[in-house]
Order: sequence, then C-alpha cells, then structure tokens
Amino acid sequence: MVVLALHRSYSQVFGLSLFLSLLILQANQYTLGALTNFWVAECDGKVIGCVKLFCYHTHSEAYLVCVDSAWRGQEVGSHLVQRLTDEATLPLYLASQPHRLQFYTRLSFVPLPPDAVPMMMRNCLGIDRFYGYGIVAMVFR
Repeated sequence: MVVLALHRSYSQVFGLSLFLSLLILQANQYTLGALTNFWVAECDGKVIGCVKLFCYHTHSEAYLVCVDSAWRGQEVGSHLVQRLTDEATLPLYLASQPHRLQFYTRLSFVPLPPDAVPMMMRNCLGIDRFYGYGIVAMVFR
C-alpha cells in the first residue's frame, strides 16, 4: 500500500465513509484481495483521500476515488488519479458522477456512451444500475 503524505486534518464524516467503504469491499466476494492496489492520501496520520484499482490483463477499473471535501481543489485527487494511471493496465475505466466529469476530463479521461462499454464492466461500474443519476463511463487510454 502506498501512502501519499500531506499536511492538515480531515472530517470525521469522510473517515467514517471511507471505513464503511472498506467494510463493503471486504464483504464483497467479487473483490477478494480488494485491499491490494488501494491507495490513501493522508495528513498527520488521518486519511484525506483514497482510490482503488482493479487490474486485469486487458484493462483496469478504478473505484472509490474520494477526497475529503476540505481538501478538494488542492490536487489531492489529481495525485491519486495520477497514481492510478501509472499503475493501470490501459485502458483504464471508471464511472463518474456528472459533476465530476470536468475533473476527469482535465486528467485526460474521455466520456464513453454506455453501449461502448462491455456489459460485464457496465455492471461492475454501476453504469446501468445508476443510470438515472447520470453516471457516465469514462476511459483513460
């Protein structure tokens, strides 16, 4: 596990949501070994951001790209995503909320129409399940 060290504090809500996400990952049988390729950014021993990467022979998938709201706009997310792109088997896919599209586009991700993403990957990324929320598949090549 790689730790990106920064300086400041984090919100308790963010810490709790990260903890719950880790529990969900551990409980999900699809993600056996899920804590490998899981990076956190921390400050003074407190988590301020995280990201999860699944690497396969043909592609990679990113999940749980989260940054504490107090740290947004300070390049924590950019550093975490850069780590993903450095480690991933390309192409690298992720699902984005509509209000995060500009962030990922700035980091060279490209939006994809849902039918351009294989069905299995659409299911894993939640593209179809959360279609009503405007979730968009994106790729980094």
